[in-house]
Amino acid sequence: MTAGSVLSIKDFQFSDGGISPLKLVIILNNPSAGEDYLLVKTTSKVHDKSNTQGCYSSENYYFITKGQDKFHDNTWVIFDEYYQMTQAQMLSGITKTVIRDMFDLEKTLWTAVKNCILKSVDLPGDYEEMIKRC
Repeated sequence: MTAGSVLSIKDFQFSDGGISPLKLVIILNNPSAGEDYLLVKTTSKVHDKSNTQGCYSSENYYFITKGQDKFHDNTWVIFDEYYQMTQAQMLSGITKTVIRDMFDLEKTLWTAVKNCILKSVDLPGDYEEMIKRC
């Protein structure tokens, strides 16, 4: 699993404490030794967002149309908040089948999503460096 990998996580916990039974997330970095994985969530719910393919960095999302790459539904990559997971947590989740590696974003799409995230004014500087290394 590397930057641009799409994972499904069972019982994903949001920052507000809410739980999703199954959530697709995207890995944003290739962690070095001792560094955490950096993740963003996706959603197939519109939530008053555009459904035109592309980058909306000022609103902290990227829209992917149904059928692009391996997405079965219209999908919004949301980057108004970021999630960290230690390498040990990732390994444990895979071992317990709580985390599944679904697919890797096609290179052109991954580059577009990554560049969109890097344009966000809300991206913390330390996360920016983690993402830029990929």
